[in-house]
Amino acid sequence: RAATLFGTSGPNGEAKANAAIKSLFNEAQQVLSFPNACRSGSDTVGQLWGILHRTVSQMQVPLVQQLIDALVREDQDRISLYAKAVVPQMSSCAASTYRRLKEDLLDRTYDLTKFVDVLGDLQSSYDCLGFSCDDVGAYKTDKVAQCAELPINFPMAEYSPTSHVHLVSCY
Repeated sequence: RAATLFGTSGPNGEAKANAAIKSLFNEAQQVLSFPNACRSGSDTVGQLWGILHRTVSQMQVPLVQQLIDALVREDQDRISLYAKAVVPQMSSCAASTYRRLKEDLLDRTYDLTKFVDVLGDLQSSYDCLGFSCDDVGAYKTDKVAQCAELPINFPMAEYSPTSHVHLVSCY
């Protein structure tokens, strides 16, 4: 449902996030299938840790999509449900963004006049959560536009990278 609302279905109709999650499960299965996978000295744990974090990130995509849908429709019950799943994940991102979202979505009843601010805070956290604006898509294409990605060479700590490092820098 979320992929349909946000235009993030693949050519076969499957949500791109679901396809990515299945691919990550297959990757984990492959890592565990090696003969020395569980022996001392192998790098299996490190590989699985990375796969796990990418899987959790992909699992957040439909939750964020559903949260945005609930915000637009002013469905207080679903806002509460999806905010409880998404907002705590942001506590490891920017503390100020987390506090604002916690106050606006968890501590009080959602106020529609705060939609633009809440959406901006959500979108600013995508990198930290491990996914992109493209992963989330645009809500009904004419209701809420897809957010803009940071440029590849956007400076971080006075360093201008030559390749996209923002997703990696959040882990």
